Amino acid sequence: TTLEGPTIMANEANSGNGGGIYTNGTLVFSTNVSTIGGTGKTSSINKAINGAGIYMAGGAVTFNVAPIIHYNTATGNGGGLALVNGTLNVPVATTIDNNTAANGGGLAMTGGTLSVTTTDSFSLSTNTANANGGGLYYTDGNIPNNANASIFLSKNTAIKGGGIYCQIATAGNKTINNITKVDHNKTSASTKGYCGAGIYYKGYSDDDTTTFSSAILIDSNTGPSCGGGIFVEANPLKFENTVNITRNKTAAITTATQDTSGGAGVYVYRNASLYFTGGDVTIDGNNTSGHGGGIYNLGGTITCTGGDMTISNDTTRRSTTVYLYYGKGGGIYDTLNGTITIGAEGNARNLTISNNLSETGGGLQLAGNATVRCWGNMLIYGDTVAAYGGGVFSTGGTIDTKGTFTIDSCGAKLYGGGLCNFSN
Repeated sequence: TTLEGPTIMANEANSGNGGGIYTNGTLVFSTNVSTIGGTGKTSSINKAINGAGIYMAGGAVTFNVAPIIHYNTATGNGGGLALVNGTLNVPVATTIDNNTAANGGGLAMTGGTLSVTTTDSFSLSTNTANANGGGLYYTDGNIPNNANASIFLSKNTAIKGGGIYCQIATAGNKTINNITKVDHNKTSASTKGYCGAGIYYKGYSDDDTTTFSSAILIDSNTGPSCGGGIFVEANPLKFENTVNITRNKTAAITTATQDTSGGAGVYVYRNASLYFTGGDVTIDGNNTSGHGGGIYNLGGTITCTGGDMTISNDTTRRSTTVYLYYGKGGGIYDTLNGTITIGAEGNARNLTISNNLSETGGGLQLAGNATVRCWGNMLIYGDTVAAYGGGVFSTGGTIDTKGTFTIDSCGAKLYGGGLCNFSN
């Protein structure tokens, strides 16, 4: 079937799927621009349980002319589009925007193949999930690597995973290709535990790894609790290219939740693993009113072997006037037996922690027998605190550096401009 510019709006699949379109065959959008969805008025939107705009049960859908998919509402998965089986081909620049669902405001992918070949972008923008995955809700399926293709997730909103919510449903390693920018997304709830404004990840098992293969920018995402840029709840997540995590923000909900809130750039939860294996990692300009402006490692494992890591200009600042309302670990807060490793034996990689700001541990704070191990050189420079440990503050942990270890030009208002040790 070929569609040449229809408008499909104000339709409803009352107890099923595909408010606008349900397809299990071959469907081509061609010649003229088609509109799937309404005008923003409630009376004009398409509605369904799953796939309010388009529900793909199988076959192939091809966007030779990009359709307008907006203002569709699903009570289940996939406000704009639900990809369950079959192949969605995107050879031209396409935007799916202003859709709403419980999961996957823009796109819910629980199977099938998303093949993006446009050299412009496939954009999921300004969509809303009332639960998980404002832009993309991913549990399974194939996103093959196509040279020069890009998938953008911008200005989406959810309770968990404002940009992307990734909870793997089946065993086996997964690779997600061509996602190159996750920016200005947010998590919206005002309760502790609403995490991953940019990316929220929960794997299937410790034996199964999900890999993001493309160079990626994770920028200016905002949430009320944990992991402004990335939140890793469980199991291994890997990035195998250059990663830039910049200008993300999180807030501690109350003073009672501050100890487990934070990680404006990256938050790794207990026993979860995060690997950077393919290039330099930059974590810069992130801010939280909890702990860990750049990284909060709460008993997880973070490993960077593909390049050097730079953590700079991150803050744990809650107030511009009262210094006691800063948090811990401007650059890194590593606790509860957490382990951060930069490089490996025979693979010297460097760690630079510079110009970060907090109440304690301006560059790095260690607690609960945590470990930071660097197989190259480690430089802590220009970090500042309002209380203890301008460069490093430790109440229990290990710093193991195989190359040089330098703390330079750091400052504290109280004790330990360079290093303050309160551990036994």
